[in-house]
Amino acid sequence: MGAFTDEIVEEYRRHREGPDPGTKLKENVGCQVYCIKKFLAVMSRGKKNLSDFRFLDDTARIHSWVSSLRQAKMAVTTIQHYVLNVGCFMRFLSETPPQSCRLSRKALVGLRREMGSLRKSLKRGLAVHQTAVKEGKETNILAKATLLRCRELAAKAIPELLDLLEKEPSLKNLWRFYGHFAALLSCIYGHRGGVFQNITIQEVVGARKSSSERAHLINVSV
Repeated sequence: MGAFTDEIVEEYRRHREGPDPGTKLKENVGCQVYCIKKFLAVMSRGKKNLSDFRFLDDTARIHSWVSSLRQAKMAVTTIQHYVLNVGCFMRFLSETPPQSCRLSRKALVGLRREMGSLRKSLKRGLAVHQTAVKEGKETNILAKATLLRCRELAAKAIPELLDLLEKEPSLKNLWRFYGHFAALLSCIYGHRGGVFQNITIQEVVGARKSSSERAHLINVSV
């Protein structure tokens, strides 16, 4: 890309971040800008006089860009994410074009319509994708009887393992306790084991001090 396109992209970044962006917002906008830069790099490849932005008025190359995302085996949701972010940038460009921009108003409107058309066409594929994902999850759902059996066995084993840890404090017994305890919580609350395994001390302390109704801290006394 050229200096002019870099400048408008950075202006767009500042517009999306606002006056006082937090870390999460900066990360999200950074992902959006990444998608836009990848798109602009494809559209400007082999073109000259990038400062007039006429290189964007190329429907065939836009379609080729979407095709390249599919060929890269990107998920439909990821492709839609790219198209959505580029569409937002196109709207920004049409509303506040730089002085060097030589795209006609008709061309700018056409580009916005093209991105909207792409989003609509992707919705059909997205619906099929979401249905397939849902069906895949349903096939992996554990039976209620299995969950109840797991709760019973874990609840019975945990006190025995705690007694064993007092008598034989070893890493093996500690991990056996962790495994049974995580299994019990997973059956009760529906979280994956990794949620309990990866929780940090800071998160526990934060939950204890938080006044939010969404913050929960489980205390276990033995």
